[in-house]
Amino acid sequence: MHHLQSILTQRSKGRLLIPFIATVLIMVRLFVFGVQQDIGLELDSSWYLGVSRNIALRGIYASYANHANNPNPGVSPNIIRRFTVQDDDGYSYFPAGVTAGPGYVIPQAATLMLLGHNYFAYKILPFVVFAILIWLLLFVTYRSGGLLAYFAFFALLWSRPDIYINQVFDGYSESLALLYAIGGFLLLVLGMKDNKKIYYLISGVLMSCAIETKLLAFLMLGGFGYLALIDLYESKGKKMVYWICWAIGMCIPIGLYEGYRYFYLIKHFGNIGYEAINADIKLTMVAGGSGSVPPIRCF
Repeated sequence: MHHLQSILTQRSKGRLLIPFIATVLIMVRLFVFGVQQDIGLELDSSWYLGVSRNIALRGIYASYANHANNPNPGVSPNIIRRFTVQDDDGYSYFPAGVTAGPGYVIPQAATLMLLGHNYFAYKILPFVVFAILIWLLLFVTYRSGGLLAYFAFFALLWSRPDIYINQVFDGYSESLALLYAIGGFLLLVLGMKDNKKIYYLISGVLMSCAIETKLLAFLMLGGFGYLALIDLYESKGKKMVYWICWAIGMCIPIGLYEGYRYFYLIKHFGNIGYEAINADIKLTMVAGGSGSVPPIRCF
């Protein structure tokens, strides 16, 4: 832990520039590769983009894609036997089968509102997010493992773009969730060193954003729990208030989204609408994040 704190704060020539140069080279290669392949939109990405587009255009957290077989507004099982909440225009609200959460769709909606609704606007957010993520990973690799580890990681990224190209141009949201989580982790490490409550608070917010981007990010909480044990042990419990700040930060994005989801569904569809979406979320979690699973009786 102390080694990681030192490599994040120690100043040296090229500590930011060397990873930046490699990031530029890799992203230029990926851009050229993408242009040559004329990459379109993958199916799952289209779901996520549809929700973002509806937020940007109509202010509703709803999907264009709809599997419902009941034309009437309200709650009805859809053609793949999941639970659907739709309005009289056919929009499906808070689709739980779409496992990218507001941590992705809200920044994407903001991008569409800023840049318009076009191919470039659909692709720029994942491209920029992946570039920042690659720079951050190269930075940590260079500072912790030295030039040998840095060049080995760079060589892997350069030689095998096929294993991650989908994260560069499609809105899968995994890379954004990882960026949130790594940012929260590194900020927490600095907060533990400098004893700054604001770092703990923002770290909690970023980890909450990771979870609200991809539910699978819940697995990363184990690492933060390990840091909490170390911090509380070394401070003999004196840093409990710091971790309370972290917990408050964790509650902010989750609380805002869940509160919005609850009041919107209750207002427009009643309690049955809220229960239906919760049932669909349960299906998604039981299936480990899959959007197409056999049904179970949830309510």
